[in-house]
Amino acid sequence: MSGKPSAKTSLRLPEQLWQKTRIEAIKRGIDAQDIVAEALEQYFSRKGGKQ
Repeated sequence: MSGKPSAKTSLRLPEQLWQKTRIEAIKRGIDAQDIVAEALEQYFSRKGGKQ
């Protein structure tokens, strides 16, 4: 990850979604956790930053 403070967690995801995440991470040469973090950042930015 980009040097930001991080928290370790466990998630249960549908197997197909996890497989897509892993494949995308490999294609981009990054960790799967970076894909998940990016997706969450995009999700929350679409919500207008509401928490």
